[in-house]
Amino acid sequence: MGSALLLLSFIRLQRTPPGFDPRGVASAFVGIPLERYKTRPEQAAFFEQVAERLRASPQVTAASVSLGLPLGGGNAQAPYTVAGQPILPLSQRPLANFQVVEADYFHLLHIPLRAGRSFTTRDRTGAPGVCIINETLAKRLFPGQNAVGKVLLRGRDAELKHEIVGVITDVKSNGLNAPVPDEVYYPIGQIGQPGMAVIARTEGDPAALQPVIRAAVAAVDSSQPISFFQTMETVLAQSLGVQRIVASLTAVFAGLALVLAAIGLYSVLAYNITQRTVEIGIRMALGAQRRQVVFMVLGGGMRLVALGLALGLLAAAGTARLIQSLLFAVQPLDPLVYGGVSLVFVGTAALACLIPSLRASRVDPLVALRSE
Repeated sequence: MGSALLLLSFIRLQRTPPGFDPRGVASAFVGIPLERYKTRPEQAAFFEQVAERLRASPQVTAASVSLGLPLGGGNAQAPYTVAGQPILPLSQRPLANFQVVEADYFHLLHIPLRAGRSFTTRDRTGAPGVCIINETLAKRLFPGQNAVGKVLLRGRDAELKHEIVGVITDVKSNGLNAPVPDEVYYPIGQIGQPGMAVIARTEGDPAALQPVIRAAVAAVDSSQPISFFQTMETVLAQSLGVQRIVASLTAVFAGLALVLAAIGLYSVLAYNITQRTVEIGIRMALGAQRRQVVFMVLGGGMRLVALGLALGLLAAAGTARLIQSLLFAVQPLDPLVYGGVSLVFVGTAALACLIPSLRASRVDPLVALRSE
């Protein structure tokens, strides 16, 4: 039962929409030295040039840069304040995932806008500060209201103002089985960073983008290497690594348990029939039909199965709650799982009982009585 619950949980987890399209997308990390790119505008200009180089490549259909990747782990968080609300001490302010992206980021990952606009090249240092938030944060901060036009404050003294210009659909940034986090996105033109993920999309194999990304970075600064190249489909698969291992291991052990149970039941019944050979011979000598012998042995075996199944269901119901934290979109007492697993056990047990039953029906009464 536990294995079935975990397998169903893993299947549903795999089918959970991540909020973005990973197909055809690859990324690589680029870190630039602060002694050469000292200011935020210089850092932003470097990565914007890399993105432009990538967009000019015939293999690339879209390109951008971001501070972090969805499902990549290690998402940075930063405190914020809503304009018009009391400004709390820095340590008491709410936190949200802190993302810095280039203008084409949402278009590249196919993340739809729910309201407002995306970033543009006009969102730069000197222009009014802007940001984009996700639906979860918008509903929590401004229930029943339009979040576009509201202002978030950032900085130690809440001195940095960022007007919300857009709201995007939720992205499962922290994991498919984790709640959607609060997220705030800022344009790289206003908040440059010395280390960013360079992202590109292609119609072909995304693994082939590694030399393309390397060439684009080298064209801007030949001394800068790339690292941690990976496709977004790989990132998505790796985010399910623990759940996949748990589901696979429990499936293997559950399969072994089912096989051992069937072998054990078959062995017990086969031995029982050997002990009852004379009895069966006498019954058949007195007129018992073969089908009656089959039903007699099969019925005895299935009574054992019924008792074992009842005890097993009670034990499973009692222990399923222990793995509740590992389940996703599955209840510990899911009736479909319990019914399906019960049918599998009944079918397997019936087959294990049927073979000795058929063997018992072939007992020759004369041979059985003579052996006695």
